[in-house]
Amino acid sequence: MGKSMTKKIIIVGGGVASWLTACYLGKSLGGNKLNSVKITVIEPKEGMGSASAEGTLPDIRNVLEHIGISEATFIRKCSVTFKQGSKFVNWQHSLGLSKVNDYFHSFQDTEEPDGVQLLPYWLLGIPKRGVNWDEVNTAQKIAADAYRAPKLISNVDYIAPLNYGYHLDVKKFVALLRDTAFELGVNCIVDRVKNTVLNKTGHITSVAMERNAPVSADFFIDGTGARAELIGTALKSPLKPYGDNLFCDTIISTKIPYDEPDAPIPSCTTITAHSAGWISDVGLKDHREIACSYSSAHISAKEVKKILMRYLGANNINVRLSTKTFKTGFRPASWVKNCVAIGEAGCVLEPLESTGISFISKSLELLTALFPWGENTNATAAQYNELMARCYENTFDFIKLHYCISKRRDSDFWIDNVNTRSVPASLKTLLHRWKFRTPMRFDFDKNADIFTEVSWQYVLYGMGFKTDMSSRPRSSECIASARSAFIDIQQKGKYACKKLPSHRELIEALQTKNFSKV
Repeated sequence: MGKSMTKKIIIVGGGVASWLTACYLGKSLGGNKLNSVKITVIEPKEGMGSASAEGTLPDIRNVLEHIGISEATFIRKCSVTFKQGSKFVNWQHSLGLSKVNDYFHSFQDTEEPDGVQLLPYWLLGIPKRGVNWDEVNTAQKIAADAYRAPKLISNVDYIAPLNYGYHLDVKKFVALLRDTAFELGVNCIVDRVKNTVLNKTGHITSVAMERNAPVSADFFIDGTGARAELIGTALKSPLKPYGDNLFCDTIISTKIPYDEPDAPIPSCTTITAHSAGWISDVGLKDHREIACSYSSAHISAKEVKKILMRYLGANNINVRLSTKTFKTGFRPASWVKNCVAIGEAGCVLEPLESTGISFISKSLELLTALFPWGENTNATAAQYNELMARCYENTFDFIKLHYCISKRRDSDFWIDNVNTRSVPASLKTLLHRWKFRTPMRFDFDKNADIFTEVSWQYVLYGMGFKTDMSSRPRSSECIASARSAFIDIQQKGKYACKKLPSHRELIEALQTKNFSKV
């Protein structure tokens, strides 16, 4: 019988990255009879977490279910609303040049009735030219446009007819994760780390704090955000900057009430482009959270505030604004010695596609699988770093895609974004492939990529990219099947609007209903 082993893990930081890590590792590594972990979180201030909303991708449902948080509890405690995707407005053309200037990035996969791929037939003009791809390939956009929810009140936890993520209150989410971590046996020290102690081999041995005695551990997690106090300051792992490719570096945000208490709640994020960035509009139960991301190299703070105020309207000119600046990039070595960076300590990216929590989830999935119960971590760290670097780089390419194929030329920001010098070679390669064929699963790595070929298709063709399919063979039988399938999808959308509750109706019902037991 093997010798039992307990690993001491210290997590430094007090936000989503730290507490989600504590929950995930506590659940994944804490129940093994042979090997177990003792986890301590050192957070600088109790109840940390920004007073803002955040969107998520659908993968968070697997994480929450894994760590034992019911969907009903999550919705009640975190001011949660459902997110079925993102609506992009004014991204494709300069203002006034086109009546069609928006598209929808749905979370629902494209339907393929009887194995027939519908995208090639849409590119050939079926059902008819001028109809957006997102309007005909799934019922989800139809439901979202009608402010419908993705699920029925009777559906059990994390299951629904339509795919979905969430909008959530970050501060409340941190509080829920904190409580869950304590239930899993995680300890907490409320204090600020002032020094990181390394041994002769460069491994971290302990951290010194301002008020408490130093604590030692076998393994350390850097959840200190962009400050990267362990991985960056102590271990000197450099950040690979992406500011030459992705220009947004500042966010100003605010919250405003709905015009009416019973106003419809959007079940998607609306993202409206402006002359030097974009504005996100998120609907929570009682208010909207508005955030304006922009490039400080292309516009002044004074001018961007004018843009935001025009968006908010005359009734909200006195709202309180908060500002955040950031430097886009990632650490190619986010696992160094006995320390792993989770969240923004490892990667900072504008929140255009709600990737923040998904990066954390991907990191935790890998860390759990590769956790170093033995002493030598070099080979394991190399594998982790290779996969996470690929994940970050491929996601950066996906975000850049939103900008670099735009036809907007009304400002230096958009002109610079389509300049080929700002487009990574890896993305140029993909765009070259897709001139004569559509994105397919072989273009991506399921072990590393957050977004599948379906997401790339939504953005690529929502932005008006042209793929020439004229030389592809096609039979009249398949054309008839595709035309019939497009009609059927529209009917499903209308049916969904009849059967699914309104988004507000579902949220209000789930505030009191423990539907995990239904």
